[in-house]
Amino acid sequence: MGVDVFLIGPMLRDSWDDATVATAHEALTSVGIESTSDRDGEVACEITADEDGYSSSGTSYATIPEFTERLYNAKSGDIHYEFESERLRVTHRSSAEFGSCPIPVRLGGLNAHFFDTQNSDEDTVDRRTEKLYEVFYRLAEAIDPDVASLLLWNDHGRTDMIPEVTIPSEHDMNALPWLLLLSESWIDYCGGRERVRQAPVYDVRSLDTGSMILRVKERPSINGCRYDSGFDYLFDS
Repeated sequence: MGVDVFLIGPMLRDSWDDATVATAHEALTSVGIESTSDRDGEVACEITADEDGYSSSGTSYATIPEFTERLYNAKSGDIHYEFESERLRVTHRSSAEFGSCPIPVRLGGLNAHFFDTQNSDEDTVDRRTEKLYEVFYRLAEAIDPDVASLLLWNDHGRTDMIPEVTIPSEHDMNALPWLLLLSESWIDYCGGRERVRQAPVYDVRSLDTGSMILRVKERPSINGCRYDSGFDYLFDS
């Protein structure tokens, strides 16, 4: 299709702790996502060499506690997983900021063609879509972020689907991503639990944490990721 489209899924929370990496890893492996490491008990990972994240130590192998210790000192690093035949890169940041708050976890590395029915049959795309949704759900449940988003990014989309702060009134979004998680304060800002449940989207799911996940469309779009109607209902009413 000529354009690389990448999965972006920042989970925003006011704090990061040593349990974040372990809980995220457990959530991913619980839905069948495997590390690319061929060493028992270790994950394939990269640690950034500076706080700006522009240089890397290269791929190495470490246990989760070892990776976490190195991450704390380096501020940012990736663990590599296999999502079927593609690599899923999970970035952990202990202090680096996106907007005005940290991103404990961010997903990347999946290309849009993976979810394109012109490249794969519909059953395969549906299976991958459901697996991706379950990855997001399990991560959200484990990490319990204030707000989180997941979208396929291409030249038709812009960063205005990503909330850049944990304060609802300062969200700075202009459209919805494919998946959007709202914590209690965001639910209240959008008019309450029942109003969010009635949003004009494909599905709304409640988590045991009290948060809610809005699945705006059945599948992630590969030709654009802006969804305006649901956004107007939630944020412009």
